[in-house]
Amino acid sequence: PLAEADSETLEKIIKANEGARTLAQAEQKSRFLFLADDKIDYDEKAIKTVLMKHDGVNILRIVRDRLAEMDEFTEQEIEKMLRGLAQEKKVGLGKVAQPLRVAICGTTVSLPIFNSIQLLGKKRTLARIDITLKKFGTVTEAEER
Repeated sequence: PLAEADSETLEKIIKANEGARTLAQAEQKSRFLFLADDKIDYDEKAIKTVLMKHDGVNILRIVRDRLAEMDEFTEQEIEKMLRGLAQEKKVGLGKVAQPLRVAICGTTVSLPIFNSIQLLGKKRTLARIDITLKKFGTVTEAEER
């Protein structure tokens, strides 16, 4: 998939993958960028442990609304919004970022979340969240515990 990227996107992906030891690692973490929005392969464990517990689905709904309201869709503004929401909810950043990561990547492992969202773009990020909420968003409170 990296071969499909234009030079500007490839440069951003390489920068976001600075810690990767091999091209295969970089490609694995970046793969989600090249999939059609409705072709995300969701990791079952990630769905159970991230979305179905700890209010993950409801947090994802809030994140979706806040992302939709953003005028500036930069890494810095995305980070500011996610950290602010975590603080507001009195939870760690992971409780806000991981449901979002699962929605856009299908797994809990990807490029840094702020890079991932910015590289994917606002329209595709919102589309993937919507698809995830449609598939998994009918969680009852009893299931969340």
